[in-house]
Amino acid sequence: MNRSIGKSAPLFILVMFLGFTAWGQQPNLYKPSRFRSEQHKALYEKGKIYSSIFKKGGWPAVLVQSDKTLQLDDLTPANQKRLSKRLNTTDKIPENYFSFDSYLSQQLKNFQRRHGLEDSGQLTPETISKLNQTVSEKLIRINEALTKWETLPKNLGNDFIFINISNFALDVYKDGHYHQTFPVIVGEASPNQYTPQLNDEIEKIVFNPYWNVPLSIVRSEILPNAKKRIEWYTSRQFELVKEYHPSAMVYGWSKNTMRLFEEGKLRIRQRKGPENTLGQIKFLFPNKHAIYIHDTPKQELFGVSNRAYSHGCVRVKEPERLATLLIEMSDRDWTLHQTKKILQSGITKTVELKKRIPVYIANFTTFVNPKGDLIFRENVYDKLANNK
Repeated sequence: MNRSIGKSAPLFILVMFLGFTAWGQQPNLYKPSRFRSEQHKALYEKGKIYSSIFKKGGWPAVLVQSDKTLQLDDLTPANQKRLSKRLNTTDKIPENYFSFDSYLSQQLKNFQRRHGLEDSGQLTPETISKLNQTVSEKLIRINEALTKWETLPKNLGNDFIFINISNFALDVYKDGHYHQTFPVIVGEASPNQYTPQLNDEIEKIVFNPYWNVPLSIVRSEILPNAKKRIEWYTSRQFELVKEYHPSAMVYGWSKNTMRLFEEGKLRIRQRKGPENTLGQIKFLFPNKHAIYIHDTPKQELFGVSNRAYSHGCVRVKEPERLATLLIEMSDRDWTLHQTKKILQSGITKTVELKKRIPVYIANFTTFVNPKGDLIFRENVYDKLANNK
């Protein structure tokens, strides 16, 4: 069936109110026996709101051709009001705008931000697709997230770090409450480079670290370049050692040491410094996956929305502030000035945390953010069967 768009024909068609049996039976909202965190409880409260929406008949679906982007001005006044009615159901905001058009635009941008879309205020095909999702679909996702929270320990602790892979964010909780968010970069969406979900404890922080190149990267990325000129390695600050230790003896680059490296008798590491792959700080929590949190010289990647670029480790923005915060939380007197002083010295220094800080790495695509907004994200590892 052909559906035209624009002012010549109704753009938004009320085909049915979502929630009737044609769309499936209502999912019963799952009530956890114990909330793991304030975000867990907040998600349940949002679920109650969506369950109430369902019982009242849901919201109208929108059907439109999905290959064109429309401006709000392209809609008739009637269709603008219909869109506003849909957005008022889940994205009502304070009415402090001077005109209906600007208010509607802000509503739409708010909806787009909550769904991980560019907040253009335009009716893109992706935006229409999200608007068209049923309240039943939303409730199913909320239930999945509520039950997933219960796979985490019953007691997360008063002070901890929570990394949400698909939200590309590291949240710090202090004294049982949300404290601060740090943007992160996670592993690529590939079988060998994704960031795994795990629970662990940060034990130490290393300032001005060397990068001891993992064997997997040596085999996949370094050895294929072994036939390059020695200058290729030296220009990237790589050096050869027999063992990974800050004071290990360094072997000069030559045909003989290149041969020993290719034979696996010498190891390769990258010198410490701002251009080091790990940046200037790394946070260690020994685990079977050999991943950790670290700085990065590629700060421009934090300006990208989908930040899945690493080999599996988690790269964090403003690591000097995170390091200072964690050392303070571990019952030590510490200041940002001390952190910066160590970094400026260039000396490799390891700080043991007096109190280990729990770190939880999980992958939630439905959650409530610190501002209280219900967020829906696409699973960055959707194509990886074992990491959902």
